[in-house]
Amino acid sequence: TIAIAGDMNGWNTTANEFVVSEDELTASLTLPLEAKDYGFKMIIAGGWTSDGAKVTRENNTVVFTGANGDNSTLTADVAGDYTFTWTYATSTLVVTYPVASSVDNVQVNATAVKVIKNGQLIIIKNGKEYNVQGAILK
Repeated sequence: TIAIAGDMNGWNTTANEFVVSEDELTASLTLPLEAKDYGFKMIIAGGWTSDGAKVTRENNTVVFTGANGDNSTLTADVAGDYTFTWTYATSTLVVTYPVASSVDNVQVNATAVKVIKNGQLIIIKNGKEYNVQGAILK
């Protein structure tokens, strides 16, 4: 068995168990997350892993590898469904982020208010104002 325990489930070691692929090479789990930072650890065959360190993020994917002795940290910068995929052969965890638009990762189907202010199109989402290039204005 493989599971995840962390801020997303109250550190419940049995709440979020991964589904192992038919070829038994990977296991995956999809969790709906709010936009915030999460600490977590992997539980494999009933034992805590030695944790992963955040090493890379490219587009909508983060890869965790190696051991650092602390909780792993995931920054969920957009609310939505995050897919966690564990690869047994390499002992790596890949987290796939929800698809977001180019405006500061506002989720594509998220509701945002568009206004014209001082002759410029402004998008307001979660109390933040963005220009069309995605820079936070206020």
